[in-house]
Amino acid sequence: MEVLIELDQELALLINSWSGHIPILDELFRGLANDYFLVIGATLGILFLWLSSAEPGRRAINQRLSLQAMVSLGIASGIVGILNQVIYRARPFDELPINVLLYQPTDSSFPANSAAVLFAVAAATMLGNRKAGWFFLAAACLHSMARIYAGMYYPLDIVGGAAIAFLAALAVRWLFHLAGFFIDWLLGLMRRIFLAD
Repeated sequence: MEVLIELDQELALLINSWSGHIPILDELFRGLANDYFLVIGATLGILFLWLSSAEPGRRAINQRLSLQAMVSLGIASGIVGILNQVIYRARPFDELPINVLLYQPTDSSFPANSAAVLFAVAAATMLGNRKAGWFFLAAACLHSMARIYAGMYYPLDIVGGAAIAFLAALAVRWLFHLAGFFIDWLLGLMRRIFLAD
């Protein structure tokens, strides 16, 4: 375990070693790493998925996937919130000579909450719409790499958040399959009140 932690720290230092040398790169990663840009982008992506496709069958699938993505991100974020109360790992900037590009969070570094949220959306979407899923997966990877570059997370924090996200998405997919009748009823109700088409 100690070897893995040392490797994780070395990788964090390597990725962060690029920061502070190329201002335009720092600004790009600062934007990608902030709490709002890609998270709001993912939210808008879910909304676009909900409204997309003129074909009724495909639209119904996408709306189901949008619901799965929202539930998956909620569950993944909840699990990370609980784990952050039980497991505490210091942030890279607390332990290493890191160049920090954004604010310095005080909560546990492991598992990464923002990674869990974005990877949950990506995984849930990927299970039913690969094209949209790749878009969300790219956003999750960019944001996660930017957070390491900015000195906020270790790579294993991202891996932990992503693992929780994928498990949450699989569990939600299974639950939606079990509760298919209820989900169909809910989507039907939403269509009747013009929240779905």
